[in-house]
Amino acid sequence: MYSLESKLQINSWNHPGICGDLGNRMVVTQNQLVVADVTNHRLTIYSLTGQLIRHVDCPQISTRWVSICVSPSNPDVIIVSDNDSSRVFAVNLTSGVVLWTNSDIRYPQGIVSYGSEYVLVTNRSTTTNIWILNVNTGEIMPNSVDSPLF
Repeated sequence: MYSLESKLQINSWNHPGICGDLGNRMVVTQNQLVVADVTNHRLTIYSLTGQLIRHVDCPQISTRWVSICVSPSNPDVIIVSDNDSSRVFAVNLTSGVVLWTNSDIRYPQGIVSYGSEYVLVTNRSTTTNIWILNVNTGEIMPNSVDSPLF
């Protein structure tokens, strides 16, 4: 972990499991680091100093290409984009409950929060596509783009 102010390393620790180079598997929310642990199919929560806080079992997580982001409406909810299973889903970090699942996007890849109500998802494709999902339901919004942008 690095300080954005000093650009110096302030801490480091090892996270067990596969790291690979496919997907963004970590986010910071509520002064905690959440990491998608694809080896053990769970979300692992650390303090910002590397202390293990807890694991949240998440059997829906596949074993390879996963990206995560924080819900823009609830910092206790992580949205997971799972390329291998072609699913996007929301997980409550406190309860471990999957709040919704969307299986309409083939090979979802990149994911990011947008505003306070939406999550943007792109997929692995030869064209650039963006889907706008309602962050509370996972439904694709009618104004989503499902065609080449460039």
